[in-house]
Amino acid sequence: TTPKHIRTIHLKARYVEQILKTKQGVGISYDGKSYYWTDVTEGKESILKWTPDETKKIQNLLTAGLENPEDLAVDWLTGNIYFTDANLTHIGVCTENGFHCTQLVATEAMDKPRAIALHPTESLLFWTDWGQNPHIGVSFMDGSDAKVLVSNLR
Repeated sequence: TTPKHIRTIHLKARYVEQILKTKQGVGISYDGKSYYWTDVTEGKESILKWTPDETKKIQNLLTAGLENPEDLAVDWLTGNIYFTDANLTHIGVCTENGFHCTQLVATEAMDKPRAIALHPTESLLFWTDWGQNPHIGVSFMDGSDAKVLVSNLR
């Protein structure tokens, strides 16, 4: 994703295809059928979804309770959407339709969480933090046992 476009790269055919225009896209995830992304247009921060085969309409999954959503990852087992919010200094999770959201991880070490990755079969959640004490963190996907995995990053 770029701030204004979502593109796919076809590795075997060696070409890039623009599939969507965004207003201010940041993080992106793909679950095999739908694209999910964060948009940080000031005053309209949101998490959006688009399924190519179903409709041309983009769905607003979440607009409330976000300040600066950076990255997101979709759990391919449950459909839950995990996301970082740099201004609120936490990781949140919502059900696949954007309902039933909760703050999942907010540690003292967390300052500006950015990237996020999931390992659903091991129930692990990883994130990067680009704040005053940059680090890579890990917790279980329910938010328990959150800790700094790697510190002293530059």
